[in-house]
Amino acid sequence: MFVQPGNQMFVMHNCSRSNTLPTHCTGAGSATSVQQVLRRAARRQKGQAGTYAGTAEEGKPPARGRPAAAPVPPQQPVNSPARKQQQPAPRQPKRQNGQRGPRSLWDLQLASIPGLRKRFVRAPNNPQLPFMSNLVVVEGWTDAQAVQRAANAAVYVCDGDTVKSSHAQRRLQALVHWAGEIVILTDPDAGGRMLRIFLDDAFRLIKQKQQQHQHQQQHEQQPQTQATQQAGSLPGVLHAFVPINDAISSEANSRHDVGSVGVENAAPKAILTSLKAAAPSYYPRQEFSQVELMEAGFINAFNTKQVLGAKLRREVLCSALGIDSCTGSALITALNRFFTREQYEQAVRIAEAAVARQIMERQEK
Repeated sequence: MFVQPGNQMFVMHNCSRSNTLPTHCTGAGSATSVQQVLRRAARRQKGQAGTYAGTAEEGKPPARGRPAAAPVPPQQPVNSPARKQQQPAPRQPKRQNGQRGPRSLWDLQLASIPGLRKRFVRAPNNPQLPFMSNLVVVEGWTDAQAVQRAANAAVYVCDGDTVKSSHAQRRLQALVHWAGEIVILTDPDAGGRMLRIFLDDAFRLIKQKQQQHQHQQQHEQQPQTQATQQAGSLPGVLHAFVPINDAISSEANSRHDVGSVGVENAAPKAILTSLKAAAPSYYPRQEFSQVELMEAGFINAFNTKQVLGAKLRREVLCSALGIDSCTGSALITALNRFFTREQYEQAVRIAEAAVARQIMERQEK
């Protein structure tokens, strides 16, 4: 063994097998190296003693410096009682006061669906808020927080237009199959209106495929009837509308400016009122026509009535309905899909009163 003063690197040849070191190996700069040599020699002797004692064949030494492997216990069968006792008990889902609500992802066994877990928000357990058994579908995460400030409801976040991708179709199918009743709550703007129509069509198509599959399994020889021709024929899917006047932000923050429109800006009371008043869609239906809206002064630019222009009247009507200001054709589509005759007549009365107030204010000026 050769040790240079002040250097920890050394080469060991003959000194490693004994507990004693020659005198030339002890020096001020090699104290750490000497301790390492002693520890290595002790480990080798200990390892050799363990391997000789544990070998099955006497007189045949194992590999030098390697301890004998511990004996492997025999594997128990999977269905054996001892093996079942070792397995942990499955987690039991929690229920709130015995009420049946939206099931969690563990209850629905949907954890294997990509992207569903991170977009599903469990229902809170706030005793001061009402409990809702519906699953609320919203656009963004801030909308989900606003909904859960109003009620104990489970929420699914669409995350904008990503719900329109092909990868999201499997998640929508899982929602229809497991979530029970769904309430669609989108922002009262143009983007929210288009997303609401997309979700309504997607859920309707999924429901129709499920019904066709059930009929094929039951082998029922019944005449095919289009369920979409009946009003409110899409079971399990409801639509809630937050009035646009309640969804306008009055303060600016890091996410939006003053005047931004969204569910996140609405008060908990307004959100809860809209969720309780949720109603099904009525597509396809021809309850409202262009001629009727033209006679009422909501489509044509001017008419014989002593009122303001049709665009302003249409804006007031849309505000009373809780939707964004849209064109005449978009208004007809929204009325035929989501609103009843009573809701339309009530909104017309509100619009007429608002227009009359504006006419009086202009005359006074």
